[in-house]
Amino acid sequence: MIRVYLDWNIFSYLKQFKETKEPYISLNRNLLQNTGRILIPYSSAHLTDLVNGDNSTEKAKQEISTDLQYLEQLTSQHCIQYDYKNKKTYPEVYNIQDYYEQIKDSREYEKRSVDELFSFSNELADLNTSLVDIFKNLPTGVDFFKLNEMLKEWGVFQIIFDQTRKQDNYYNLLSDTRDLLYQYNNDPKVYTGLRNRSLKVLGINHDYTKDENPIETISNKLLRSPFKKSFNEFVEQILGVISKNEPSGFDIFTVNYLMLDYLGYYRDKKFRNLTQDSFHAYYGAHCDFFITDDENTYKKAKALYKYFNIETEVCKSTEFNSSFFGKVLLNSSVKLVDSITETIGSSFVAMNYHDDNFNPVDIYKLKHFIASYFNRLQVTHDIGGTKYLYLYKRTKNYSSFYFWKEIETIVNEIVKEFGVDNNSRSVYIRETENAEISNNQWKGRVWKGDKTEIELQMKESPFNLTLSFAINLYRNI
Repeated sequence: MIRVYLDWNIFSYLKQFKETKEPYISLNRNLLQNTGRILIPYSSAHLTDLVNGDNSTEKAKQEISTDLQYLEQLTSQHCIQYDYKNKKTYPEVYNIQDYYEQIKDSREYEKRSVDELFSFSNELADLNTSLVDIFKNLPTGVDFFKLNEMLKEWGVFQIIFDQTRKQDNYYNLLSDTRDLLYQYNNDPKVYTGLRNRSLKVLGINHDYTKDENPIETISNKLLRSPFKKSFNEFVEQILGVISKNEPSGFDIFTVNYLMLDYLGYYRDKKFRNLTQDSFHAYYGAHCDFFITDDENTYKKAKALYKYFNIETEVCKSTEFNSSFFGKVLLNSSVKLVDSITETIGSSFVAMNYHDDNFNPVDIYKLKHFIASYFNRLQVTHDIGGTKYLYLYKRTKNYSSFYFWKEIETIVNEIVKEFGVDNNSRSVYIRETENAEISNNQWKGRVWKGDKTEIELQMKESPFNLTLSFAINLYRNI
């Protein structure tokens, strides 16, 4: 299957314009007509976007219910999740409504006042009162005269810690800090004010929109600035501050995304929106395509995918319809052997080498996905005259996992052409074969004839764990 990640704005536009406006009419039709070839995962970032628009009115509740239903229709509840505790990203089939309620509950906790954060159960009410009293009577020791001197050129930041200035105690400091974080996330003046002032102080306030390699340009400007660090060194310093342990891939990608904006590349206005976009771009990097119609997200994702050597295609809805959708639709009804023959006859060889037995090997980068999955073809020319053909998927992105549906779909696609195999197996049996794969005991599919042997197996390869389709032909093609 082709894995496609849709930014939230695409879901929103699809829901709104799927019957009235192009390119969303065509995009919605193409996606729904090819659910057997395309997997569209959702993530917590989609649901958080919905939670941000939930104002608890009846109208909002009805709109969100409609959004969740449409999200479920397109994704079939396939989800890419990031485990913050174990710092791992993995696939899941997770009930969208349940996941939404969990995120909504956690967001409600974030909105609580300091008094609410200190509220415990009735049994601990006395402890709650004691803690509040202690914090209200404990001075912070902050020298606000020095703080004012530091912040006098930083616009909106001159008025921070307003309650603490009036009455110096830790309770007010906690309240002011909470308010500052809320303003930073939601008030455009706070984030943009800090970013623009920083760019001015560093002397790197520049329009990078026409740079072919914006990260390299930013890095060179940073090295010549008073900061005297490259972009990578700047990000590593930030990561060192926010994480005591080894940063995860999620940490590294999202901080790079945020810093790309902070240093002036396709600048967003709201920090909360910016962080959401960084999450979408991270999850998109686990798929074959990441579709967004937001110009800032589009540009930053392209720049970072290039920087991290991620081959996920970043495209807008119009590009996906006109230029990229053919990779899914073409060859959908062509027989497998015919597709291979056509590939060898018309595609270019991306790489040549000799294997350990000195047999010549050709690697073809396919123009279109074969069987809606494979994007590489390897042909090994055995010195004895035999040709061994291997179809596999090279996934040069963050994904190191499969959804069960992806394996099931490719098995059924191959079985549709070759029928019951030599082990009397036909269509994919979910419960049995999922367990076999988990225990490294999967038999795959094997068809043996007088001159051919066709195998569909899970094999280790130089391209990590790959679902391989191997054809051993004892005749020339």
